[in-house]
Amino acid sequence: MPERIDRQYSGIIFLTAERQVVLQRRDNKPGIVNPGMLTAFGGTGESDETPVETAMREAHEELDIEIHADELQNLCELPKRENDGSLTLCTFFVYSKPIDVTEINVREGVGAAIVALSEIEDENLISVTAKKAILELRRSPAGKFSN
Repeated sequence: MPERIDRQYSGIIFLTAERQVVLQRRDNKPGIVNPGMLTAFGGTGESDETPVETAMREAHEELDIEIHADELQNLCELPKRENDGSLTLCTFFVYSKPIDVTEINVREGVGAAIVALSEIEDENLISVTAKKAILELRRSPAGKFSN
């Protein structure tokens, strides 16, 4: 019998035109998930949202940008065991267009960070789940920009 999923998370991997990863720099506050870490932009699904709907809503809330379902490439699903023992299913997407960090308005966390794909394994501040998704991106056809 499959294990019960307690919540759903959707994260978006944004890439610059140079294929560098754009990540959220989390606040360093007690009580939040991954304080002070670098993570994908995203969040937990609400009520009956699909993972794609969650990703689109979170992009608007966190970055003040409107993205559409056809601009998200499905990257991977990763289970994450939380500290309280609950299970979160993390669905990661890649935004299909290059993003210019000077044109986004980061409204959650303390800003954005840019990390080269080749440096992901050595970057200790990236959350474990986000790092797994980004490493998957290096092996995947996802992340090829549409015209």
